[in-house]
Amino acid sequence: MDAREDFEAFVNARWVPLLRTATLLTGDPHAAEDLVQETLTRAAQRWSVVSAAGSPEAYVRRIMYTRSVDAWRWRRHQ
Repeated sequence: MDAREDFEAFVNARWVPLLRTATLLTGDPHAAEDLVQETLTRAAQRWSVVSAAGSPEAYVRRIMYTRSVDAWRWRRHQ
């Protein structure tokens, strides 16, 4: 399985759980979808590193959490 197929399999398997977590982080279903999409875009760009980390889901969730906190901080300072 090449990296693209591996990433697509990951997304297909983990989309719903990631979306649930993002909804808890954002409190908004639409913002949650945006967060997951942005997170997966970032993960796809570095998938070889992410998948080699041993636990790609933990790595992706960390990206998602960090992006969520960054967005919260940005909104707070506006």
